[in-house]
Amino acid sequence: MEKIFKGMENGPEVIDKNFNELADPKRDQTVNDLTVKGEIKGKDKVYYHKYFDDSRNFGYIAKRYGTSVDVIIYNKNGDAKSPLSGNNTLIDSQHGLPAGFRPSEMSYGTLFGDVQPALLVVWLDGALSSNKSALTQDNYWNLSGSVHFTTNDDFPG
Repeated sequence: MEKIFKGMENGPEVIDKNFNELADPKRDQTVNDLTVKGEIKGKDKVYYHKYFDDSRNFGYIAKRYGTSVDVIIYNKNGDAKSPLSGNNTLIDSQHGLPAGFRPSEMSYGTLFGDVQPALLVVWLDGALSSNKSALTQDNYWNLSGSVHFTTNDDFPG
């Protein structure tokens, strides 16, 4: 950037050059003495959200980076207890993925028990569910699963 002053002979050219420099998307920005109250949010930061239901011995960890979200379902020491409640719900929207981690469209992953895989569904409201027929008392001893999707949500607060 070139300084502009009254009476410059090449003023219009310098103004045009300065505007072109400002419009360059590759332009580096230097900030001196930046004070931030809170945290800086953005596409390069990684955000986590965790939930664990002690009474049923399973939960999830959600990781957001950019517009991508990974969710991992896990349990501790085997023996996930009655993972499905009404409507094939694993985790309802109240305890499901919060704003900032929700999918832009219904998303599907895989859920594993001891015997056979099942479908893991992530709803727009953050609830997680599965197909009950694949998750019976006999085959969710070591419940685990994962799903990957994109989100249009703002970054978490």
